[in-house]
Amino acid sequence: MTRKPDIATTEKEIYTTTSGIPTTVLPQHNECFVYTWLNESSRNEKYSVSESNCDDRLSGWYRFGGGAGIKMASSCVPARRCGANFPGWTNGAHPTVADGKVTRNVCYTWFSDCCFSQTASRL
Repeated sequence: MTRKPDIATTEKEIYTTTSGIPTTVLPQHNECFVYTWLNESSRNEKYSVSESNCDDRLSGWYRFGGGAGIKMASSCVPARRCGANFPGWTNGAHPTVADGKVTRNVCYTWFSDCCFSQTASRL
């Protein structure tokens, strides 16, 4: 038997009954299914060709893969890497599945200053 949630949500919530015992399956969060791939090799922290790409208009959820690597760098990335003059990196550990969504500062390197500018981002 399936029952719809009482409140509207952007997450898929599934309710089931097993042997007469109600069971709730954890919500399936949109960020797990609705995201944009960042998979260009120029996004990898080892990519050092000087380019001036700028991602200041990105919004939504993103996932790293392919030539970009498996996740955003979590330590200082030198200037002029990742296909950008001022590359960004996650200041703090990447969350585990058990952590769920967390807020981390993304720092931007400017010449030798590893965190010249920063912005709060959800991971």
